Amino acid sequence: EIRNLRNLDYIDPDAFKNLPLLKYLGIFNTGLKVFPDLTKIYSSDVNFLLEIADNPFMTSVPANAFHGLCNESLTLKLYNNGFTSIQGHAFNGTNLDAIYLHKNKYLKVINEDAFLGVHSGPTLLDISRTVIVNLPVKGLESLKELMARNTWTLKKLPAVKIFLQLIRADLSYPSHCCAFKNWKKNSGILEYLMCNQSGSHSSRNRRSFRAIRGPFYKDYAEEYTERTDTVYDKNTKFTNFHENSQYYIFLEEHGEGNVGFGQELKNPQTEDMQAFDSHYDYLVCGGSEDVICTPEPDEFNPCEDIMGYQFLRIVVWFVNLLAIIGNVFVLFILLTSHYKLTVPRFLMCNLAFADFCMGLYLLLIASVDLYTRSEYYNHAIEWQTGPGCNTAGFFTVFASELSVYTLTVITLERWYAITFAMRPNRKIRLRHALVIMLGGWLSCFLLALLPLVRVSSYSKVSICLPMDTETP
Repeated sequence: EIRNLRNLDYIDPDAFKNLPLLKYLGIFNTGLKVFPDLTKIYSSDVNFLLEIADNPFMTSVPANAFHGLCNESLTLKLYNNGFTSIQGHAFNGTNLDAIYLHKNKYLKVINEDAFLGVHSGPTLLDISRTVIVNLPVKGLESLKELMARNTWTLKKLPAVKIFLQLIRADLSYPSHCCAFKNWKKNSGILEYLMCNQSGSHSSRNRRSFRAIRGPFYKDYAEEYTERTDTVYDKNTKFTNFHENSQYYIFLEEHGEGNVGFGQELKNPQTEDMQAFDSHYDYLVCGGSEDVICTPEPDEFNPCEDIMGYQFLRIVVWFVNLLAIIGNVFVLFILLTSHYKLTVPRFLMCNLAFADFCMGLYLLLIASVDLYTRSEYYNHAIEWQTGPGCNTAGFFTVFASELSVYTLTVITLERWYAITFAMRPNRKIRLRHALVIMLGGWLSCFLLALLPLVRVSSYSKVSICLPMDTETP
């Protein structure tokens, strides 16, 4: 173990050479600027552990960095370093068990070919608290655990079908967990179609569906993965699937013709079908497990609809249109009236404007709900982290605070006017009301602005309310 040597900025390539009995190597808190050469160790230990941490000047993991380190299972703990990138073929020639890359706060890029050449694994990948934007598509087929907690830059994951063996995922966005949920649901539909048939088709469709290799299933699964509005119901078209020709691509025959599973499967609806893709196996009849994924979707971060019920959707549209039209009408009447602008009328104008802003907020939420209907999880991150959600959140906080403030001022003004009704010299003037409301506007504006400067956040929930309770 090498620890707390900030003056150490270089290790000779032959420093670690021919160490077959070495079981563990740790390099902590040094001044190393280049990743050390570990390719000549040739350890024979069955569970070798390499731990490199707290090295702020080490900026990259080069190609073939661990080739020759050991021939058996390898666990890598490369956390809290200055890494900005992991180069292609970095893990070439290894039998990876687990890779911990958490707390590398500058790590942005894992090369698409980083895992090419790996003999086996990895089964665990931890990229929590990094700034990684994309995960490589190649080399994650053996992954069983994926941890990406507080990795807010990872807004898009590879296609769910890449993670063939994944059983646990600890992610940053609930919508990512929706993807696994919907993939499981749609896979279940296909399994029902192919594995649970009865009647006249059962005797003709007994061919073993052990593993389907090919673009036809992949494309079909992608279609249902992308379309989350398809929910299995015994009363839907899925029950009577034999009458729908598109489902025959999964069956042994189509009408009188023989389609089958050959080297190439022809879709009766498509002429230019490609050959089987041997890179993916899809278990169809049984054997699949649910992915344990966190954070789980809930009412504030749903998978399918922002408005969970049709009744709620109708009510929100009714209320927001009524709020916008009604308060515009009130403002028009009060501001164009030939009568003198009194204190009560002035306060009513402020209240109408606050309620108008609330109507705009409801209009934004209702519009997004309509646009993303039944497939919100496909748009959740883009919406919640974009300017639209921040705008909606600003409107609702500003409107609610200003509305409460104005109602309080109206109540106090009426109490004051009634209490001192016989003393005109103590009457509240319009200039007094202007000063009071100016203070209210400034306060409400600042309160609505706080989540935009990272005091709480509007992006935590689908309805854009500042509900972030976590301590930074």
